[in-house]
Amino acid sequence: WAQQFLSQNQGEEWANQFQDMMGNEDWAGQFKEMMDGGGEEWANEFTGNADPSDYPFEEDNPFMFHENPFEEGIKLKEAGCLPQAVLAFEATVRKEEGHHEGWKQLGLTQADNEK
Repeated sequence: WAQQFLSQNQGEEWANQFQDMMGNEDWAGQFKEMMDGGGEEWANEFTGNADPSDYPFEEDNPFMFHENPFEEGIKLKEAGCLPQAVLAFEATVRKEEGHHEGWKQLGLTQADNEK
């Protein structure tokens, strides 16, 4: 279908319609300039600047006393015990804030738990 679309010269027509809708601004050029020049500030807003202190940890977390809450969290998640797995991953990242896999699993498990 893509070849048919392009062979009918609709690709360029579509691009022109899009540009007209955008007010004939050079949005692609502006984006490139932003990324080449000052895009780092914009990118940092969405990456790497997360503040872990913003996360509302459970105060009474029984996994804070567990020897390896990350491994326990993986087991609990695999068993389908998502609320307990969340607590285990919370304990993991509270004990070791730089535990990236713990943060990842916490986020994924929180998302699965909300479904």
